[in-house]
Amino acid sequence: MNGKHDGDLAVTGHSVLRGMVTGTTTVTVGALLECYGTCCGDLVIDEGGRAVVYGTVGGNVINRGSFTLHGVVSGHVNGQVELADGAIIRDRA
Repeated sequence: MNGKHDGDLAVTGHSVLRGMVTGTTTVTVGALLECYGTCCGDLVIDEGGRAVVYGTVGGNVINRGSFTLHGVVSGHVNGQVELADGAIIRDRA
C-alpha cells in the first residue's frame, strides 16, 4: 500500500506498507505486514500474525504474535520483540 490511509487498518493477508496509516493498524491471524512507511497510531499484532517494521510506529506495539523491528517505535512494546541492529524503542516503560 502506497499513499495515506486515513483511520484504522486491518491487515488480513500479506501487505507491504510504503505509505502512512493514521489510525491503529491490526495484523490479524495468519497475516503478514511489512512496514517501510509509518503507522501513526498503535500497531496490534494478533496471535498468529506477523509484523516486520523497517519504518516507524508512532504509538505503541501490542504484540501477541511475531514482531521484528528494524526501524523505530516511538511508544513502548508490550510482548516480545526481535530487535535488529540499529532498531530503536523510544519508550522502554
